[in-house]
Amino acid sequence: MRNSIWMTMLMLVILASSAWGLSVSLQWDPNTETDLAGYNVYYSSDPSVSANPTSALVGNFTTTTIANLDSSKDWYFAVTAFNTTAVESAYSNIVSVLANCTIIASTGANGTISPIGTRVIAAGGSQTYTFPPDPGYQVSNVIVDNGSVGSPSSYTFPNLSNNHTISVSFSAIPRNIVTTAGANGTVSPLGSIWISNGLSQLVEIKPNSCYKSNVTVDGTSLGSLLSYPFNNVTANHTLSATFSPLTFSINATAGAGGTISLPGYSFAACGSSPTYTFKPNSGYFVSNVLVNGVSVGAPSSYTFPSLNANVTIGVTFSNLGDNYFTWNNSTVSSVWTMDNSGNMLISKDYAHAVGWILKSYVISSDGKGYMLWETPTTACLWTLDSLGNVLTSKNYTRTSTWIPKSYTTSSDGKGYMLWETPTTACLWTLDSLGNVLTSKNYTRTSTWIPKSYTTSSDGKGYMLWDTATSAYLWTMDNTGNMLSSKAYAHGSTPLPQAYTSR
Repeated sequence: MRNSIWMTMLMLVILASSAWGLSVSLQWDPNTETDLAGYNVYYSSDPSVSANPTSALVGNFTTTTIANLDSSKDWYFAVTAFNTTAVESAYSNIVSVLANCTIIASTGANGTISPIGTRVIAAGGSQTYTFPPDPGYQVSNVIVDNGSVGSPSSYTFPNLSNNHTISVSFSAIPRNIVTTAGANGTVSPLGSIWISNGLSQLVEIKPNSCYKSNVTVDGTSLGSLLSYPFNNVTANHTLSATFSPLTFSINATAGAGGTISLPGYSFAACGSSPTYTFKPNSGYFVSNVLVNGVSVGAPSSYTFPSLNANVTIGVTFSNLGDNYFTWNNSTVSSVWTMDNSGNMLISKDYAHAVGWILKSYVISSDGKGYMLWETPTTACLWTLDSLGNVLTSKNYTRTSTWIPKSYTTSSDGKGYMLWETPTTACLWTLDSLGNVLTSKNYTRTSTWIPKSYTTSSDGKGYMLWDTATSAYLWTMDNTGNMLSSKAYAHGSTPLPQAYTSR
């Protein structure tokens, strides 16, 4: 037989409170000793259940009900166990029933608890508390008697028998911003962003080089943006960014007298380098090119460096006039283009070997230039473009007694080359490629020197001769036959050199 016995946990439930008194149900864990005989219940208004307690023998049961207690008093209960030799255990834990129970309710910021403060409730009663949060906030945690019960929207104390405390705290409702980005750019921050209600979030949009963004916020397109602020966020949001290649406009203009490639407005990709060329009409030249309003001189073409903005380009042309002044030098000869007042517009130099002599220069109706050279062994005919650049060169072998004098063209595209030989003036008619079609000789004496030949717009030809005392101008038909001759007397100086006609 053991001489000691232990008591385990005691629990209490108030059954009813009526005019006849308070009824309390007690329950405890059973003991496991083999010589257990039964249990005693002790109760008193003394919190230690030691001052004149009332006892009740309940036998070998683990529940009992104590009825007709004075409901105006606080009651305290304990249980003991005893064995077959009457050895009794110490008190179990003490449970109580208070006549009046106090509940203290408190709250944190951003919400409230209802009812708030201290309430006194009769034993056996109940009390429900609700927790209304402020707008944008939610219940974060409910603490009952120093223990969390989660985050309910309300809490009920049923069948009260003891004092309690309850407190609630609140937190801002988190708001979600979801950002996405297509190819060729990104957004920052990217993905799912959580922020507290009422805070703000800046989203930056970063296109790749030579791309632009199109930003959509909550389903509404806002166009091309580099950032977007979500201010005072009180709801969930979405932001998506797509990116497309960036293009720039080029406004190209040309003044009278020529053309520019791709005139008007056109568009080119960012980073590209488009080239514009300038083509003067016959008798005109490029006088100035403006890029974004700034002169870049008078080039024949212009290439934009890597485009990064809208641009403009404009070209102006000036009339070359009908007058040309040729200069000979030992290694460099020059052609001046003159206006109708005799002012030089353009000077272009042509390097050549020693012994080359520039004999004539003429512009044809198609805008090309023709330059006749006398070299030691040939007559050399250059064909030039409208800017004076050499396109072709054709040589005509000669002897020392055959001297090229002049070259001209006619409106039908033919060329005419005049030669001085010991006994004749020889006029060649050439096709557009410089090939000799016909050759016509004009017999002369040693004192008659052919100087030049030219054609007019009416199809006639004019050949100038120099004699010892006169200059003779022959008017000729389109087959080279002389129609008339006019003499111009002169002394030893000055001497006739050339005649020209329109």
